[in-house]
Amino acid sequence: MLSAWTKDGLVRLILNPDDEDLAGWTSVAVPDDYDELCHRWTGTEFVLDLTYLKAAKQLAISDGFKAATLAGCMSPKGKVDCDEVAQGRVDRMVRLIEKAQQAALPVPAVVSWTMYDKSQIDHSYADLVGLGIAIGFHFTNLFSVKQTKEMALEAATTRADIDDIDTHGGYPS
Repeated sequence: MLSAWTKDGLVRLILNPDDEDLAGWTSVAVPDDYDELCHRWTGTEFVLDLTYLKAAKQLAISDGFKAATLAGCMSPKGKVDCDEVAQGRVDRMVRLIEKAQQAALPVPAVVSWTMYDKSQIDHSYADLVGLGIAIGFHFTNLFSVKQTKEMALEAATTRADIDDIDTHGGYPS
């Protein structure tokens, strides 16, 4: 059984106190759920401190979000990339076509767009607008799931609360 002993604000965690010279040391309570990642010694007692676990879980949530965005999403013409880079490419192409139309410059009837599987599919201006909308809504839905996970993490008050947060699941496909 783990025991703790203090002297001059320091603490020693000891598995077998009978084998130690503890003269001048005072026994202190160790929480039943003691975990070196969740408890911090204040100089007088152990307190629950979830800072490390929350930081690690936040990184895992971010990794899960990134994995979900890199998994692509469905558009009217098939599966496409749906990360921020893809959103920017679609937006720039739509704006480029609009500027060319405003300047009375020739605009191709279709643009060959690279899909998630690297195939090329022709997209009209209307198709590109639909593609941008599909990517934008999908990304917004992914971000909403990520924010829900982050709010649960912020509200977590126990290690079990943190452990219960699924970092990679729950994202729309």
